[in-house]
Amino acid sequence: MKTYVAVPGTWAWRDRHDPEAWFQPTSPFAATMRTLGYEPLRSRPFQWTTRINGNHAWRRWLALFIPCGWERGDQIDWQAAAPALVDYCEIGTGPDVIIAHSHAGQVVAYAASEYGLRVPLVITVSTPPRDDMEGAYYTLTKSTRWRHLYDGHRDLIGGLGMIGDGALFGQRSMDYALENIKLEGVSHTGILNDPSKLHLWATEGWLA
Repeated sequence: MKTYVAVPGTWAWRDRHDPEAWFQPTSPFAATMRTLGYEPLRSRPFQWTTRINGNHAWRRWLALFIPCGWERGDQIDWQAAAPALVDYCEIGTGPDVIIAHSHAGQVVAYAASEYGLRVPLVITVSTPPRDDMEGAYYTLTKSTRWRHLYDGHRDLIGGLGMIGDGALFGQRSMDYALENIKLEGVSHTGILNDPSKLHLWATEGWLA
């Protein structure tokens, strides 16, 4: 049996006690993964604050005047979660795949770029591409096979997650991902928690 780590996205902290939440080992998503030969790396899910980051551009402007080493920028939760994710993954040989939803993709990118996370496959689901994450994305794509899944038409939440990155316009695909897979009708979380969509993990071969 292979293993995976599920990294929940923004505001998922409120679902930390919900056994049906997609990142829980007792969820319908986890049951689907088991039919495909994957089980959670650990019996308890990875958790972080899941607070919204990246939407206060003025914090980055002020960072120019704040000494290095002080609290600066507006991505602190993502950056703080990164070493915790690395520690979580360091059991046995580590996971075969990390599946990161929404802004959890930023956490994984920081874990790779700042703390040397290495894993055979990373799948980001509805992660908002951000111009201010370009350096971390570059490192991530050099250290793993990175597959990005997204709904290019109906994911309003994902679109809002791109605000404040320093770019006026953006696209939903990831320039640095090895594969971009555009889906329809899955919105922001459908392929993780919609029972009618979970079969796609088997039929589309995303874990290959």
